[in-house]
Amino acid sequence: MGRSLESLVKATSIVRLVLICGVFLVNLISLIRLIFTSRKNFISSFCIHRTTTAAILCSNLVYLCTWLPYLFSSYRDGQWPFLRQKEHCIIQYAITGQVMTILLAALSVRKLYDCFSPKKARLMTFSLIIAWLIPQAVYLNVIDIVNNEKSTHQFLDRLLFTPPGMAHHSGPNHNNIGFMLCIQRLASPIIAQLSWHYVVLVIPLTTIVFLCSIAGALRASRVIIHVDSCDCSNDFAISLTLYFNLMWLLILRPLIILQTLMMSTEADGSPPTYLDFGTHLVLIFASLSIPFSNSGGLRLESFNNQETLSNTNSCCNQSNESSISEFDPYKTGKRVTDQY
Repeated sequence: MGRSLESLVKATSIVRLVLICGVFLVNLISLIRLIFTSRKNFISSFCIHRTTTAAILCSNLVYLCTWLPYLFSSYRDGQWPFLRQKEHCIIQYAITGQVMTILLAALSVRKLYDCFSPKKARLMTFSLIIAWLIPQAVYLNVIDIVNNEKSTHQFLDRLLFTPPGMAHHSGPNHNNIGFMLCIQRLASPIIAQLSWHYVVLVIPLTTIVFLCSIAGALRASRVIIHVDSCDCSNDFAISLTLYFNLMWLLILRPLIILQTLMMSTEADGSPPTYLDFGTHLVLIFASLSIPFSNSGGLRLESFNNQETLSNTNSCCNQSNESSISEFDPYKTGKRVTDQY
């Protein structure tokens, strides 16, 4: 039984390693194709949809880099080499938190471009990123790094240990799963940091999304055409990912944390542990869906061909209409000539 469990751990670890490498390569190829296939569009005209898609792909790559320890030590240990447990968890939580913020910022920036003219939207986006998002993100990371209190993290791998009777060698915890996800103890410093993240980042960006959505719904009957805006259509996969992230940050995650705190208060009053597994689900979903979207790099060439074909058909229709206008109004096929 012990040897079969060891073989199962090794097999699942190898499968996990292959999946991580495969998803990383897919996102990298998609980003490269997005940049170089539409290189003229990036240089000649600014398109917010392709720019935010490239930013999301970059954030996916950054998130997948948190799984790089599995490349160094495939199944024995998933911790960063030469780092302690606290530093490993700080890297994991900081990157996942910033990537979730980037996804929410991408949604708010898209809403700004839908609600305002491109010039105003560019100015507001630049001010939002430079004057607000970057300083607050740096502040949150610095606070977590300089915190000298006792570590409030533990590994999920330490909970998934092999029982003493099932291990091939004597003693418990002989086989670690290598699933080095960090679990937070919801003590006062962690609660304060999570609350500050919601107050300064999540709530302002969500307010921008809701206000722009309401403004767009109120003037839905008005047709507003911006001359220098891109003509990209809304992608269902990207919209689903961004709104899934919004729903998780705004509704599901606070409810789960609140329920965890209430259950621990009713039990014994000790700080409960919380695994932010939903964040990993959202980011894994983004890593799998964005490269295969219409605006992603993998399908960009076929999407551009369809767009070129539709533009060609529209041009042909316009030329046909102009040639038909030279005929008589009864569409008899005879050209109207001068009677005199």
